[in-house]
Amino acid sequence: MEKVTRKFRIKVKCHLKLKRLAGKVFNLTSAYDAAISRFLLDEEYPKYLNVSYEKKFDLRYGENPHQTSAYYVSTTEEGSMKDFCPAEWKGTVI
Repeated sequence: MEKVTRKFRIKVKCHLKLKRLAGKVFNLTSAYDAAISRFLLDEEYPKYLNVSYEKKFDLRYGENPHQTSAYYVSTTEEGSMKDFCPAEWKGTVI
């Protein structure tokens, strides 16, 4: 029984790792597809709006202290906050 349980755990770990890797691949592919679509269409107001944002860093907390948060920037647009550098307080990003 222990052998079966061990094999099952190994399969579950492999499945979860493959699922995570597949998610990363689809995430990157969708950003790439959005960039190509935007370039080829070159429309101001396309029927479907595809946007892509890249996570730059985690923030200390969200709107409330018990919530998590992260800072994202557009991969296709320029903006004043694109090169934003976070302040540090108590050794962590605010």
